Amino acid sequence: MKAYNLETARQHRDKITELYLHGLGISEWPSIVFELPQLQVLCLSENRLPEAPETLSRLTRLRALDLSGNLIQTLPASLHGLLSLEEVNLSGNRLSRFPPVLGKMPGLRKIDLSFNQLRSLPRHLGNAPGLVSLRLNRNRIKELPAEWGSMDRLQELQLDQNLLSSLPDWVGHLRNLRLLGLSQNKLRELPSDLSGLKMLGQLHLERNKLGCLPDALGNLSDLAEIDVRRNELEKLPDSIGRLRGLRRLLLDDNRLKELPASLEKLQSLRLLSCQGNQLGEWPSFLGKLPRLEILEWGRNGLERIPDEPGKWPALERLGLQGNSMVCFPISLLGLPKLEKVTGLPNSARAMRFVQACRQSAVPAPQRRELFGLWQGDVEAHNLSKEALREGLRLALPSLRKSILSVLIGQSRAQIDPLRSAIGILGTTRLSRPDWKEKLEKAGLTYHETGAKAPSHAVLGGGILEIPAAWWKKGVAFMEESVLFQEVRDREQAYLQAMDDPGRLGRLLQSGQDASLRLSVSLLKNGGVPPSLMTDLYLAWRSVSDRKLKKELRDLLLLHTSSGGRRLLEKVRVIYSPEQIEEACRDSEFDPARIWAWWESNSR
Repeated sequence: MKAYNLETARQHRDKITELYLHGLGISEWPSIVFELPQLQVLCLSENRLPEAPETLSRLTRLRALDLSGNLIQTLPASLHGLLSLEEVNLSGNRLSRFPPVLGKMPGLRKIDLSFNQLRSLPRHLGNAPGLVSLRLNRNRIKELPAEWGSMDRLQELQLDQNLLSSLPDWVGHLRNLRLLGLSQNKLRELPSDLSGLKMLGQLHLERNKLGCLPDALGNLSDLAEIDVRRNELEKLPDSIGRLRGLRRLLLDDNRLKELPASLEKLQSLRLLSCQGNQLGEWPSFLGKLPRLEILEWGRNGLERIPDEPGKWPALERLGLQGNSMVCFPISLLGLPKLEKVTGLPNSARAMRFVQACRQSAVPAPQRRELFGLWQGDVEAHNLSKEALREGLRLALPSLRKSILSVLIGQSRAQIDPLRSAIGILGTTRLSRPDWKEKLEKAGLTYHETGAKAPSHAVLGGGILEIPAAWWKKGVAFMEESVLFQEVRDREQAYLQAMDDPGRLGRLLQSGQDASLRLSVSLLKNGGVPPSLMTDLYLAWRSVSDRKLKKELRDLLLLHTSSGGRRLLEKVRVIYSPEQIEEACRDSEFDPARIWAWWESNSR
């Protein structure tokens, strides 16, 4: 049974097996702790205990003792009587020497003395033959005893943030070691013979003074992570290519000018981070890493990425900050899983384009053409017919609008695509036969879909998708699947309907929520012409539905001039034609119509 306070411990003292009293500000040992005969786990971390008492030896069943974050300076010798004790955590105390009693406990498996004031270590830990984890981070240790080489069961050895300037050779022969942490020391080299570290999975060497890595590193076949950030490395050994299981390689802030071509063989690599080096040239082998998910190449003086950097089927994130590149590389447009590129101008906007192309399965040649239009480097009239067709399918309204403006300009008359949709479809609440008849007259076909209903209706000459749930609302989505040249040859009635400037205005003036929603959908896609701003304003003032009212106001704010904002933001109550005249000055709004509407509705 577990207890998290003293009251529970007193009530069930014969049943308590785990007691957790961390972070309670305790400065004296509670007597009840020594009266729990079944206690196996004791946690008194983050308190203010000044010592560990002799009476701890009564807890003969204790397996784990956590006294981290206290004020303890020594451990009592009687602790060696705890034959069942397997784990001791004394990190964050005031120990200035390694407690001798910990070397006399045969059952001890894990010791954590991090964040203390240790300056030296005992020569022998021979009476703790089962030790598998030893954490001594953040102390003042300068060397490791030669006698420690006998601890061949050790699986985790952490000595981060100490004062080590060298390592004894026995470190390279700990055959069961899985994790070796030596970050933030003063190491200039590693033992040349690492042949014994057959099971090593993680090697942490960040913030040392290493100028090179031993060639024997390539023999550690189980190595999955190497962290050598912030050292003085000028090159990597070719043998690193033999680490077929390596998943994470962190090389930031060194002096590397090139990477060995053998890295091409790291087929399991997921993360490669090389920021802050001198790798100005893009290595050709980078495109041959099939499982690479994250590539960090910032602060290297890189000027360009090759047009064919590689397929990278798994790449999700690419960091290029602090280089000399000024535009988004067109070679990244076809990567199937790329989600984020950092460090380039307008990279977020470029990624919206990439994701839209991915969703619509735009072929690579058309993707490159459309990207030039998206970036503003080319005009829509310079695109191929295939690129225009693909562009009309993308979920990028501004790009579609650019293409449509060109196609409309090629027609016999200036045509408003928003009104064309209304001209074909009518307004609201049409029955299925009515839909079919209107579409057949326009030379269009349709089908129903159960997909999520789109938020707008747009011009198109191909398939009309009508979600079943939208029949009652009378709102539809026209897919732009063919070029406008094909649309302009339709029936004369279709063209006349497209030229009628009053249809959208009449929808806004109808006062029906369904008609207003259709208007909002159309205006969101194509913008609000100045001639409709007054209609839109009056519709906003009239509607009662909160959500629809917000959408109308958002449209007004998006398309009005600075003069128009004066009317929207300052006029709450209308009380005279002069007030409206002043508020509408230098704007798109018609003050006479607004005053007439107010007089009509205030009676």
